[in-house]
Amino acid sequence: FFNLNAEADYHGISRLLIQPFGADAESLHTGNLADLILLVADSGVGSTIKTDGEETDPRAFLIFLRCDAHRDNPTMRALIEYMLSRTPADLAFHSKLSSLLAPKTQANQAQPQVGLVLSERLINMPVQTVELIYLMLVDEIQGAVVDGEPYIFTHYLFISRVYRLTPEEEAMVAAQRDSKWCKLTGSSELGRGGDGVCGFHPEDRG
Repeated sequence: FFNLNAEADYHGISRLLIQPFGADAESLHTGNLADLILLVADSGVGSTIKTDGEETDPRAFLIFLRCDAHRDNPTMRALIEYMLSRTPADLAFHSKLSSLLAPKTQANQAQPQVGLVLSERLINMPVQTVELIYLMLVDEIQGAVVDGEPYIFTHYLFISRVYRLTPEEEAMVAAQRDSKWCKLTGSSELGRGGDGVCGFHPEDRG
């Protein structure tokens, strides 16, 4: 586990960012997003996982961005517009997200403070590493708050890669959920039900 390294992590983080955004990665310019992430490399909030030393490419990363602090950055503005463009089908969620991400009219503690969490890992990185890196992030945020940094938030926003099951696959998942084995073990690794949307990584399956 390492802190963000502005000199060594650009290419690795830029490549990892292609995974969650898929076909939209090129239009989002993930290189610019990597630059934005590395702007906060000195904050002490955010980590990478590497296997061959600090100067090598990260195999996973977890970073926390304050949306309002970077609102004037063109990359953050583009990312906010992208997130809103992907949510109109769920009117209630879209309305809530639009309200949370709207520019603040004045410095008011009562207004929403949104923290954006970006995380990705190579598929061969053990899922057990995710819990550890999140625990580290909690400690880092708590330390930043103690130091007087503005890391107190009302909402946390996660971007996750998902896939949609076909009706046949959804029926199979429902049947497995109802199986005697699943009831006995309490397994929750079969994805979400109802809408057929599943997280790509196990840690994204709420």
